[in-house]
Amino acid sequence: MIDGHSGLSNNVVKELGSKNFQAKLCYLKTDSGNYFVVHVHSGIINVSTHYKTSNFLQDLGFEEYKNCQFFPRGCYYKVIYAVKNDFLSNGLGHMRETQFVHSEFENFMNNIDDIYDMTLEIKRKSSLFFRDYIAFKPISLKELEIKTPMWIDKYKSENFKQGFEKIENIKQSLKQEIILLKLLTSNGKELEEAVKLAFEILRFTVTKTEEGFTVDLLAEKDSFKLGLEVTGTINIIDKKSKKINQILAFQQDERFGGYKSLLIANVKMNEDPESRKEPYITDEALSLIESLNAGFIDTFSLFKVVKRIQEGNMSLDSYISSIKNKKGIINFEVG
Repeated sequence: MIDGHSGLSNNVVKELGSKNFQAKLCYLKTDSGNYFVVHVHSGIINVSTHYKTSNFLQDLGFEEYKNCQFFPRGCYYKVIYAVKNDFLSNGLGHMRETQFVHSEFENFMNNIDDIYDMTLEIKRKSSLFFRDYIAFKPISLKELEIKTPMWIDKYKSENFKQGFEKIENIKQSLKQEIILLKLLTSNGKELEEAVKLAFEILRFTVTKTEEGFTVDLLAEKDSFKLGLEVTGTINIIDKKSKKINQILAFQQDERFGGYKSLLIANVKMNEDPESRKEPYITDEALSLIESLNAGFIDTFSLFKVVKRIQEGNMSLDSYISSIKNKKGIINFEVG
């Protein structure tokens, strides 16, 4: 167990700042291994006692360390990477590791203020119904529950009942929002979960397939059936992608002859979605997709479509029609 500070040596390799935070990326050498560690300090004077920058950093997985050698007033630190190659070597493995860690650190600091502001807003909105209580201490919903006989319900006021109903609605809305945001940031099972929710919002019945199956999800709406293969990548999709081979294998499976295949990709996932430049898939890979009568959807487009449909600014039927009738890139100009 390391504390992010103590070791044979600990050196700053990169330092970045934002409006609200200062951070240092450090290389820590210990007897047990070498690590990249992020140390963060905030200069904000918190007026609110309900949600401080320290709470925010702890929610992100950072731990407090009061005797930090890099920040005299202490820091919040997080070990973000255990080094596989010797830091002092000049090998390709080390270069890739270093570039990856620096890129992740830069991405984190470029977005930390926005994440903090959004988190504050979520906390503010979800705390409206507890305003009278929060002044004393943070409370949980369990503390507000009345564990008494069923007949107590008739003595509860309408304000009490409506308040809990609103709280549950907010909780569900926030949970859904968190999952959908993974369309822009994640890969693997987290991205599959986000795509599953997105298509459920599009009123499909979605089933997760077993591990090792050719596609990740099966979706059905009325008589329209889809096989969804999901991927997240820092690159663009090319013809060598095993995901295309999986779609081919799925379409060759006689059990799923009536299904259309979609490749859904979170491409250039380390970049701000608004900065991602097309193409997301090479011409050769797109030709393969089209030859299979399959479709390609990037997750940023899917995210925007879902939001527009939720807001009532786009026709669900029109989008479903596009998925059904188009092959290749399936996209709506949603701004």
